[in-house]
Amino acid sequence: MKAFFILGFLLTICAHASATSEVYTTQRGQVFKKVPNDSFGVAWMAPDGSVWSQYQGTFSNQGTLASDTGVSVILKSESTEVCANIGGELPSIEQFRTLAKYFEDTTEFQILFPFPESQNLFWTRDGIPGFARFAKLSPILDPFGDLTSETKKLAVMCIH
Repeated sequence: MKAFFILGFLLTICAHASATSEVYTTQRGQVFKKVPNDSFGVAWMAPDGSVWSQYQGTFSNQGTLASDTGVSVILKSESTEVCANIGGELPSIEQFRTLAKYFEDTTEFQILFPFPESQNLFWTRDGIPGFARFAKLSPILDPFGDLTSETKKLAVMCIH
């Protein structure tokens, strides 16, 4: 039991140390690369090539919807504008699901993408009239994509 605790502690130290470098390898063997992005601040390129910003704060997601493809997408809201202002866009629920698969758990996710524990619900660009879809990233890294009122102030991360 003591050996498992020590091993876990050492893995955490190694993960924190490598997160300060230019490359971070998750416990699942997925490689993230730190990329220069003046507007995103510290940005990380995921194994699929998508670039993710840090936590941007909390905003509402009430806005204009488009549904050309049968899926409603929020085009213009406070949250989408935050991302547009830094050269990105609000991620879809599928993009959050892909990102989550690269990590073992929320603790490891927060090494690269720290956010206040009280802000564990992140807006996505997916929605239906009056409601927007969010990704829940804590206490379990499982972005199931539930719906809530688009006027709520939830956390925002952006993707490029």
